[in-house]
Amino acid sequence: MDKKFIIGFILFVLFCKAELAQDNHILKNDSTDFAIPLNNIHLDLIPFFVVNNASLFADFELLKFRNSFLQYRAGVSVSHFFHFAFADGGGEVEGSPFSDLDALIVFGNGRKGIFIFEYYAGYSYRINLTSGTEDYPSHLLKYGFEISWMFWKPYIGMQLKVCLTKSKNGGEHDIFGLGFTIGWSK
Repeated sequence: MDKKFIIGFILFVLFCKAELAQDNHILKNDSTDFAIPLNNIHLDLIPFFVVNNASLFADFELLKFRNSFLQYRAGVSVSHFFHFAFADGGGEVEGSPFSDLDALIVFGNGRKGIFIFEYYAGYSYRINLTSGTEDYPSHLLKYGFEISWMFWKPYIGMQLKVCLTKSKNGGEHDIFGLGFTIGWSK
């Protein structure tokens, strides 16, 4: 991924945070407190037979609309990929398990309801956790969506996750699975 794009993306996120902090200060007039707009922290578990994924994320609110939001998501995920092949008996994907460090922009419908829809895209830095293959570490464009059904609102729910990655050096593995989300939401 181009270094200019990454630096521009980071500066854009920091500029948005500074602008929002200024607006909040102006609205409160005499307030000098700066509050970090932490919206939620969640652990997502996808125990699927082809992909096992665990992710820990913190979401920071950038903009809030009536029933929607735009957030910055920072987090880490660990994925273990398998493949099925009848000829060789299947097994692990080369280089698995992986760990991703993510910086994503998330757009969604808010966390007030039972169903949560979130779309995201951003930068991911992937490293190999077991051995040094030549394809890792790699810089990825990560994008996808999550649909969560919070049956014990706002703490525990079921989640459908679709996560796609693109890379220049071919270190691409996609996640599609059904699992659980556990967390805290403001």
